[in-house]
Amino acid sequence: MPTLIEIATATRDLPPPPLRRHWRVQAGASQDQVAEQLQVTRAAVSRWEKGTRSPRGEHLVAYAALLAQLREIAASG
Repeated sequence: MPTLIEIATATRDLPPPPLRRHWRVQAGASQDQVAEQLQVTRAAVSRWEKGTRSPRGEHLVAYAALLAQLREIAASG
């Protein structure tokens, strides 16, 4: 279970929905790959990218960290 500090940091660092999709696509990752990595459904990733839902708890922390990595990959490519 993530700590309060981890959740607060992930909430602060989570980019707006359009950037979430942009970084994923630019890094060459599919929604299925992200979903598998985070152990969620592809539909959950889609909703997070559209902004109709937000990840919470462990998924929030893991998703924010994954997006930071995808952003770095997208920026270097």
